[in-house]
Amino acid sequence: FDKAMISLLRKERMLSKKAELGLIHNDDKVIIYSVGSLCFAFNFHPEKSFSDYPIPTKLIGDYRAILSSDESRFGGFDRADMQYNYFTFQYGFNCYLPSRTVTVFKKMK
Repeated sequence: FDKAMISLLRKERMLSKKAELGLIHNDDKVIIYSVGSLCFAFNFHPEKSFSDYPIPTKLIGDYRAILSSDESRFGGFDRADMQYNYFTFQYGFNCYLPSRTVTVFKKMK
């Protein structure tokens, strides 16, 4: 997963962009932040997965998961839907956040 994340950082030139905090939820153990057109959703909870978790975004449009630590190629269980388009509403979009994972979403349109 480390190599995939570093490759993504380089491809998106993320180190030259400012990160914006979207959410820190202590009880859920979730941290969400955005960098450019990417949105990172970390679920550090050891047991709890969340369905329809609200992902706050400032950029309105369609998002798609482009990287997840839960992918089988990284030893995960493929619980994140990598083919689904998430549509933003006033505050962002809702998605499934598996426990002990990070999912990276990219604004597509």
